[in-house]
Amino acid sequence: DDGENKVMSPANIYFALAMLCECTDGNTRAQILDLLGKSDIESIRKNTPLLWQKMYKNDGVDKSVLANSLWLNDEHAKDYNQNTFDTLKNKYFASAYSGDFNDEQYKQQIRDWINEQTGGLLKEQSQKLEFNPETVLALVSTLYFKAPWDFEFIKENNKELTFHAVNGDVKTEFMNGGGTGTVYYSDKFLSASKTFKDGSMHFILPNEEYTVSDLLKDQKALDLIAGNYDSVESKDAMVLLTIPKFDVCFDTDIIEPLKKLGVTDAFEVGIANFNPVGNIVDMYVNSAKHAARVKVDEEGVEGAAYTVIVAEGGSMSPPDIVDFVADRPFIFVVTGVDNLPLFVGVVNNI
Repeated sequence: DDGENKVMSPANIYFALAMLCECTDGNTRAQILDLLGKSDIESIRKNTPLLWQKMYKNDGVDKSVLANSLWLNDEHAKDYNQNTFDTLKNKYFASAYSGDFNDEQYKQQIRDWINEQTGGLLKEQSQKLEFNPETVLALVSTLYFKAPWDFEFIKENNKELTFHAVNGDVKTEFMNGGGTGTVYYSDKFLSASKTFKDGSMHFILPNEEYTVSDLLKDQKALDLIAGNYDSVESKDAMVLLTIPKFDVCFDTDIIEPLKKLGVTDAFEVGIANFNPVGNIVDMYVNSAKHAARVKVDEEGVEGAAYTVIVAEGGSMSPPDIVDFVADRPFIFVVTGVDNLPLFVGVVNNI
């Protein structure tokens, strides 16, 4: 509605939330499970590696490369639960790193890792990521995708046409191509697609009296977006595609959208349950950033996404203010290892 380009990666966010689910318990975990459509953590542990294996591809032509990692704080080394991290490694293929979140080099290491996994497509966005010294755990999930069209657009057939943007008409370069395919339609939209080796890209065009916002509230359009093709009318046809070359990039904080979808406890100090992570007081998610970029040209599609979920130790309630004035006789204790009292005394006189 604001006229801006936006792009997100549901698959990438799924993997990040699956890892977050593993790090939580109680009602905090239940809310995430509900959003992911699973009844228990075992379903997530079973489904995630299967989904990963199905999506992962790197055959020299097509790329669909996923990566997960967790970044720990050295300060809490003795408090972490290693069993949880072993599960993240074995079931979610997450690499683990440890360092000092006061150290700019460690924070830059996270950004560099993201850039390496996403082909450098999101370098500008990742450089904006910040981590506080109080960070206990950062969960990072990335996705990099690149695939050539089955049949490339011929550059010589490109034409400069008018794109009727929300903010006004603009001249831009359009690609043109044709072939037989399936189109999906309703009284509100028409959808055509272009294929690559192991998938396709769908273009869903609102009819002139409707807008993109209308389609995002329309069940048939949402079914098509979700891949529920059988619920949408379709027909085979010769399709003449005319689409603009584009490069869409978007980054956002996903905390508020997650709250609207029912995941609330993870963001509340004193309510969030991070018991599986270890013996760390008042952990909660204070940051959940998502960025994605998709480039479309004559040769094919290239895209990348990352999701970074950062959990901190919660801020404790401010202590009561106590004036301690030792202006009369008092006891003192000097302790050593394990609080062994080395000296105990009384001061009666100065």
